[in-house]
Amino acid sequence: APMMFTKERTLTRWVRAEAASGEFRTSKDLTEAFTQLKEVFLADMGATHAGNNPQLMAEGRELADAVIEIARTKMPVHTADLAVNGADLAQIITNGAETGTFLKYLLERVRCGNLPNERAALLEAAKHRQQKTSAKAKF
Repeated sequence: APMMFTKERTLTRWVRAEAASGEFRTSKDLTEAFTQLKEVFLADMGATHAGNNPQLMAEGRELADAVIEIARTKMPVHTADLAVNGADLAQIITNGAETGTFLKYLLERVRCGNLPNERAALLEAAKHRQQKTSAKAKF
């Protein structure tokens, strides 16, 4: 199990780097790219000695599927992929000009795995950040 945990962290780091690269507009685009990469990866494996080893091919397929699942479910590419939008934050943020900053903050927290991409969790995190921002402004 420790190897699986390390593998997932490594894969997540890779997917996170691609999500933040600016090459993709949405999570759907990122997922599609990894799906295409899976096909190339498996074809490449099949053309080597691994093609004669069903276990190696199964492990390669499992690895590729794990990457696709991370991209599909855990890695928003753009703030539009978040479970909240600017209108949702309007009741929380006192300075509307900071909406984009808040959304980027939430995006980064979700990408890092510190926050689930769920409406309630994102709204709570935005409230907490607004309270911290307001407290700093008073000093």
